[in-house]
Amino acid sequence: MDLHQISAQRQTLSQSQTHSLEILEMTQLALAAWIEEAAEKNPVLKIRLTFPSLPLQDPATKPSLYEHLLAQIRDAFPLPHQRCTASNILQHLDEKGFLSSDFTPSEAMIPYIQIMQTFDPPGIFAANLQESFLIQLRHRKLAHTLIFQIVSKSFNDLLHGRYHQIQKRHRINTAELTAAIQVLSRLSTRPASEFDSGTTQFTRPDLRLLHLGNSWTVEWIDDYLPTIDLEESYLNYKELKDFILSAKWLIRSIQKRKIFLLKLSSYLVQKQHAYLNQEGPLIPISISELALKFSVHESTIYRALADKTLDTPHGTYLLAHLAPTTANTRAKELLQKLIFSEDRLRPLSDEQLTALMKQSGFPIARRTIAKYRKQLQIHPSSTRKHLPPKGPT
Repeated sequence: MDLHQISAQRQTLSQSQTHSLEILEMTQLALAAWIEEAAEKNPVLKIRLTFPSLPLQDPATKPSLYEHLLAQIRDAFPLPHQRCTASNILQHLDEKGFLSSDFTPSEAMIPYIQIMQTFDPPGIFAANLQESFLIQLRHRKLAHTLIFQIVSKSFNDLLHGRYHQIQKRHRINTAELTAAIQVLSRLSTRPASEFDSGTTQFTRPDLRLLHLGNSWTVEWIDDYLPTIDLEESYLNYKELKDFILSAKWLIRSIQKRKIFLLKLSSYLVQKQHAYLNQEGPLIPISISELALKFSVHESTIYRALADKTLDTPHGTYLLAHLAPTTANTRAKELLQKLIFSEDRLRPLSDEQLTALMKQSGFPIARRTIAKYRKQLQIHPSSTRKHLPPKGPT
């Protein structure tokens, strides 16, 4: 083989490894959407879509917020892969009706979120209270009013009661400000509040924990995953060789993901047997221990634990709940190393640090980077450029 062939093989292997890690990191809903997108591009892949139906319900019973929003997703998004993407966003909704603070949507998700922000109840799917108020005001056709301008441009002053500054900035008197605030008082600070929070469930578990006799067993949940197979009639076409290889790789990668998650979760359940039986506390389990146990890199363990949920008789938990460790400490250590090894003339922005952390197996949000940086007493990039170099402590 010549150098070009060797280089091409290495590049292909690297890309395959990267995609395998991405698949491992995905939740069931995200993986379902990814499979459908892959099937649209690959004629050799044959899938059967399974988008769960809404549960049967007594007409006299008010639907949960989840059911209410899922019905609107069905109306707004006609294609199955669109519904899967929207449902993936839905699972990141918190009890107030806002997108959770640790959720960082991809660019492809932004158009979905914009549509979902038009759903009922008004103000739903906002990133924060300010955005929720603006959505509610648009819903009431008050986008060109004084209170909309105040919420848009002076929200921080409004929260802290700095009314004199608001009047000065918007050139209004006390009566006008009072009237505007009265409009604001009729908006909801918790869009989800009119629904019974006890019946609201946004996450779709990846795994199920069953108690059989004196033992615990982990069961795979694939209700949201499309059934995937090869289109037999295309397998003999040499022109489709690359598509065939890609399709077979995809099926193997999904199967390997399933096997690895089952092994990892079964091991954690075994280690936390006393806790699950309510006979003792959680046992600390380090990421390095798990990496050694399964002969993988630590970043692979982080990806496997990321956002995976476990349905148990005691409620739905993040799988990482069974692996209490110093993940935050390790993330901070890596962040510190990245910053102290940066080019001082071109310091890394929080957005760049977010990307580098994700590449290293720490998929944390940009706002979390900023929080960790403050806790480590590290200045933002705009300030670090003018500071003398400093080594890690």
